[in-house]
Amino acid sequence: MTQVKFWELIDAAASKAKGDSERFIEVLTEKLEGLTPDELVEFKVCQEAEMNRAFTWDLWGAAYIINGGCSDDGFEYFRAWLMSRGSKVWEAALANAESLAAVKGVEPDECELEELLYVAVNAYEGKTDGGDLYAKMQDRKDQPKAPSGTAWKEDGDDLDRRFPKLCKKFSDD
Repeated sequence: MTQVKFWELIDAAASKAKGDSERFIEVLTEKLEGLTPDELVEFKVCQEAEMNRAFTWDLWGAAYIINGGCSDDGFEYFRAWLMSRGSKVWEAALANAESLAAVKGVEPDECELEELLYVAVNAYEGKTDGGDLYAKMQDRKDQPKAPSGTAWKEDGDDLDRRFPKLCKKFSDD
């Protein structure tokens, strides 16, 4: 599966879901259930590659601001939520995290979608009578040890200076 095909599946589900995370998972699950086990493995390889590409300090800063804090796991779930918004929102956010300030339907403390990380795994288990998708992922790349880009500081005005639009929209001040 190519990244193009991967994003076609994500974008089709995002289009039908219209920002509803539960609906997105339902639609994507239906689409993945139509794939072969090998295609499900390829989907997951593509998903992890995209998640790794989005492992950046800027996106973590956006997640921190939008969700009012963000742990390691929370950042993974935030990236999954971001993925559920489709390729246009994804690419815009990777190019400039501040673009998330203009995205409709972004609600503080609700921008996480852990379930997206397991949709292909669950579909694979169903197709293979309990098979382990991860055991089949020969092209799997581990998440980098550290985010790319320049780290930000929680203390002081670092986040305000780097992400003024996000801070203005999502700050409690």
